[in-house]
Order: sequence, then structure tokens, then C-alpha cells
Amino acid sequence: MDLEKIHELSSFSATFMQVIGPGVFLPGSVEVSISGDGETYQKVLTMDHSISPEEKGLIFHDFKGSLDGKNARYIHVIAKNTQSGFMFVDELVIQ
Repeated sequence: MDLEKIHELSSFSATFMQVIGPGVFLPGSVEVSISGDGETYQKVLTMDHSISPEEKGLIFHDFKGSLDGKNARYIHVIAKNTQSGFMFVDELVIQ
């Protein structure tokens, strides 16, 4: 993501969905890296969960964490697809 100018960042959140019947799974983990120049990135957040990929029903999980007032213009978000299925994300929120 390009925020178009450097901002002070306080938090990150993303809501993912799991419903195993059609093969939609939560990511194994979500990583957030930031950059001021778009070339050199620093990983600032890694989020995991404890929900089983065999958990039945419709599940929504919020991956969220603090960005501790770090400054950045560019943000990379990597959701690791560990189940080789679909991943659905509702929205990414950066404050």
C-alpha cells in the first residue's frame, strides 16, 4: 500500500474469514512490513492465531497489533496461505 506520504502509524488490523466447506481458510500468519522509500522494508508485526483449519462453521478472525507510532509511507502485508485454499479478507485498517 502506498499512503502517498509518510504518516505516523499506531495500529494495524485485518479481518479474515474461514469456512472450510468451500475451502476458505485463515492465513497461517500475517506479517506487516513498513518503508519510507518503497525499497527497504522493516518487518514490524507478525500475527498468528490458534484456530484449527478443521474448525467447522463460519469464523471471522481479527489479526491486529500495534505499530508503536512508527513512521512509514509504504506498507507490505503478507498473509501466508498454509492450507493451499482460498483466503478472504474483509478490510485492512491502518491507523
